[in-house]
Amino acid sequence: MLNKFTAAFALGLIITASAHAELFKKVDEQGNITYSDVPSGAAKPVQPPGLSTYGTPEQHKQNTKKPVETKKPATATNYTALAIASPANDEALRDNSGAVVVKINLVPQLDIKAGHKLVLLLDQKSAASAQAAEVALKDVERGAHTLKAQVADASGQVLRESAEIKFQLHRGPTAAARKAGK
Repeated sequence: MLNKFTAAFALGLIITASAHAELFKKVDEQGNITYSDVPSGAAKPVQPPGLSTYGTPEQHKQNTKKPVETKKPATATNYTALAIASPANDEALRDNSGAVVVKINLVPQLDIKAGHKLVLLLDQKSAASAQAAEVALKDVERGAHTLKAQVADASGQVLRESAEIKFQLHRGPTAAARKAGK
């Protein structure tokens, strides 16, 4: 019994002592690889891989935390699509009064109960706010414009934004301009 204990103790000392020793790798002319704890002429130091450790199932349960679920507010709606359907990008419109009808595609439909609204930005400025998918802009000046749609919540935070489109509005001269000869 004492011999087994002595052998196990000696083996434990050897393993412990070698755990902190440097390791060297040598490759000879035939390609044979030799590892040693004693440096020799062509031997290069190497770093051994880390030791694998295993714990009990109780330790594993303590170290494994379940991910915290983040709940979205009940009023949040996941809008999957928002686009300006009309006018089309780079479309030229003609309206002497300056009216531009904007049609918006939104999926799912606007959550009016949560206080969500559509906001139209004409030339990066707020031009209209509505809860309908069709909005008429009035008195738009002639020339080139940019248009973007946003879905905003009751506090004004932007929930989704469309791609920006460009359009041209052609307007004839007003009656006052015609009288003045312009």
